[in-house]
Amino acid sequence: GHHQDDVDENRLDHLQKGHVLGDVEGMRQWREIFGVPLLRPLLRRRKEDFERILAAFPAPYLRDSTPSWSVRGATRTVLDGLGGERRSRVVAQLSRFGRLAAEVGAELDAGVAAWVTAGAVTIELPKAAVGLAMDLDSLLSLHVGERLAEVEAVVEAIRADWNPAAAEARPSPVAEIPENHLSDAQRLLFERGFFAAAEGFLARRRGHYHSSEGVSVNRRAVKHLYESTQECQRPLFSGGLTQELGFLHMAGPPRRILVLYDASAFPEANFKEMRGAIVAAARRALPGPAS
Repeated sequence: GHHQDDVDENRLDHLQKGHVLGDVEGMRQWREIFGVPLLRPLLRRRKEDFERILAAFPAPYLRDSTPSWSVRGATRTVLDGLGGERRSRVVAQLSRFGRLAAEVGAELDAGVAAWVTAGAVTIELPKAAVGLAMDLDSLLSLHVGERLAEVEAVVEAIRADWNPAAAEARPSPVAEIPENHLSDAQRLLFERGFFAAAEGFLARRRGHYHSSEGVSVNRRAVKHLYESTQECQRPLFSGGLTQELGFLHMAGPPRRILVLYDASAFPEANFKEMRGAIVAAARRALPGPAS
């Protein structure tokens, strides 16, 4: 019995959490679960459509069982309480947001995945160690800025109507939609590229099978690393993202490169002492553009 109002609530739930790319709708008209088809034939209709039909016939029906004090119930109350033109405007923008978030998220994922195949290269180091060299120039030059600006515009339009209503509803469990950072396309590309490349690199660590593990680096550390690469004036700087995962940033020329290495996988290797070897291996693997 899911309908379009349920989808709107899912979209708003993601927005309140700051999730603005990817599948923000959470349900489809058709999907298959363990070989069993799941159909939602009413998904493109709205609750008011069913209420009009029920009002035309003396048909008993169940009341909505979602508790009003829950986040979902409160979201429903605030959305319905917008009323008139403002509610119609928000609903239309939510529909556009759902479509754009899926489209742009898929385009971004595809672009980053293509970059990983050519721009993230395993390099051989002394003591039988390996590292991962990432070509930052090609990653940060992916053309996604215009599409991200489309998503940002619709999110800001929804925020303009939603946030005042959410503030008025306090102490309701609904939240205001936070500011997004889609205008900083390079930071987003850096984060997406880092996690896509690092996940594959760490899954191939020698001596263990790690396919069920996620990357242990938190987003705050990756954000700080990106900011450091933008601000640091030195040609080389290094550090650690975790106790195990270290990095070396090469500012170029000829190319900006970030090298990751997993110290726990190669306990006999002293990565700090092999900085020169890391630089040489990374430049061999990712040479500068042909002159």
